[in-house]
Amino acid sequence: MVGTIRPVVYRDRQLLKWGIAANLHLLGSILAAIAIGFVVGLLGYWLIPYSEERWTLLYVILGISSIAYAFDEMGILRLPRPQRLKQVPASWRALFHPHITAILYGFGLGTGIATRIVSNLLYIVILGLFLHAHPAYAAVTFSLFGLGRGGSIIVAGWFIRNLHSGEELDLVLRRLAEGQNRVHAIAGVILATLGGYWGVEFYLTL
Repeated sequence: MVGTIRPVVYRDRQLLKWGIAANLHLLGSILAAIAIGFVVGLLGYWLIPYSEERWTLLYVILGISSIAYAFDEMGILRLPRPQRLKQVPASWRALFHPHITAILYGFGLGTGIATRIVSNLLYIVILGLFLHAHPAYAAVTFSLFGLGRGGSIIVAGWFIRNLHSGEELDLVLRRLAEGQNRVHAIAGVILATLGGYWGVEFYLTL
């Protein structure tokens, strides 16, 4: 995505165009995240009757799932990772104006589930919002995911604004890809910590 709306494409004399495209992408990402969060919370509201036991269920399921996916992040255990491996259609760049393409990419990626899922943390967040079963809370909470994902395009685009060719961009992207192992390790620690937290919360409900 950063390869589509970045200053490498527009150069400094057209930085305003890039800024508009990047912010439209951010807007689409946030709106999509709000929509998917609301739907997840609404499904939980419909499917999980409100009761005190619901919190016990939330702590148990989230605790076990977090620890299990922490092991998965660290390569100790392999768990199912339901995801759509396809990227957003590259053909949109030829079919639409760059600003339209940017917001469409935002809609597609901001849901978090329309393309490859990088971290298991996303599964835990969606599961937690479903079990919490509060549509408005889920919409607001998941909007932060859209903000982070869409905002990363602006940060990355500004960081690489001085690159002069696609080859230089490819080199930067390869270096980022090489850091994936560190990302998984950090995600594993976060998931393990969350699993411990929810385990304590469950113990306190006994």
